Amino acid sequence: MSSVTLAQIFDIVNGPIDYINVNISLGQCIKTSLEKVSDAINYTSSPFLVDMVHSSVDGSAIEDSSLVDFTTSMISQTDTFLSACTTALQAARIQQSSSTANYDFLTTTFADAQENFIGEYINYLTTYQFLFTMTKQPSWNTSYQSVVTSTMQITVTLVNDDFRTQFSTKWMSSAQLRIVRRVLGHLINCFQTLVIIVAPIDAKYNSNSTLSSSVIGTITDAFSAMMVTFSSLHSEGSNLIDQVDDWESIARSNDANIDLIQAPISSALIKLIDNVGNSKSGTITTVSIDTAGSGYAVGDVITLTAPTDGTDAVLVVKTTTDVNDGDSGTVTSVDIIDGGAGFATDSDLNDLGITSTTGSGSGIDISVSVIGTITSLLASISSMNDSLAS
Repeated sequence: MSSVTLAQIFDIVNGPIDYINVNISLGQCIKTSLEKVSDAINYTSSPFLVDMVHSSVDGSAIEDSSLVDFTTSMISQTDTFLSACTTALQAARIQQSSSTANYDFLTTTFADAQENFIGEYINYLTTYQFLFTMTKQPSWNTSYQSVVTSTMQITVTLVNDDFRTQFSTKWMSSAQLRIVRRVLGHLINCFQTLVIIVAPIDAKYNSNSTLSSSVIGTITDAFSAMMVTFSSLHSEGSNLIDQVDDWESIARSNDANIDLIQAPISSALIKLIDNVGNSKSGTITTVSIDTAGSGYAVGDVITLTAPTDGTDAVLVVKTTTDVNDGDSGTVTSVDIIDGGAGFATDSDLNDLGITSTTGSGSGIDISVSVIGTITSLLASISSMNDSLAS
């Protein structure tokens, strides 16, 4: 009597086809959002046609680095991914009639297409940081060089106000800001649509104890975790939209500190990007100020040096005592822009190194109160592929 393999059991419940269809839904939802973005930003005299990236060598603009250019390139990369999905779907259907089940067609070429697609999308989302006055230097993953081409894989200059008057939200008209809001809405709504589309498949694996408790439980658990990630992306994206809406209502106030009030937008955008492709553990979510230091001003950036193998965290000074009233500019609160990675609770960050990247403040002493973990879409998909390969 012949035995039935786990792979064949997963075939019986249409697991591989379900998996590929979820990927197709992901690609199609993102492509639809990108096409809507392109329609919204590609018009005569659009600030989104202006090159955003400048060389760190001579300050000259780097060609084809406008948001329109990046969006066009990302649409092309999405088409490439969808083509790989179609090829994998054909292979999965052939696989169902095979007496020897294996998932090589999912764990080799297709897996590479997934990784490249998500890597390119991370870089694409990173370009949106240039629209806002940033407290952290935007940086791309140099492993992916299609949307952000190899000629742009240099240490770019953080575009300052000398250039930003052409495209930054700091200087945009109300009509242009409405377009920014609409564009971000298109990007985020695609994840809400995705959650709705995959809901039946999600219920099949995430809410079905018969499958999750069976011999293929490891595979279905990985499947469920991947789809739960879609909801996280929608949640983080919704937070980004909320921050933009809160900002827009006060951005034109005469006493508004644009750098400061855009800090929550920067934070929300970085969290969204991390949830797409940058898994983190030991990321800071709450800090306490033990010693307030002196000489700080609202908007000053404070960098927290990470432990070995971690990544630095970035804070911005939110409130201080008033230097003009004779006080010394001591810090009373901060916003976390990027929680970094590799930190531990109750760490005295002076032991790790604190630097003020802007302003002249010094002497602040901060401790980590709460840390968290981010499991990205890329990590969830990688876990699914590993389960299939096993």
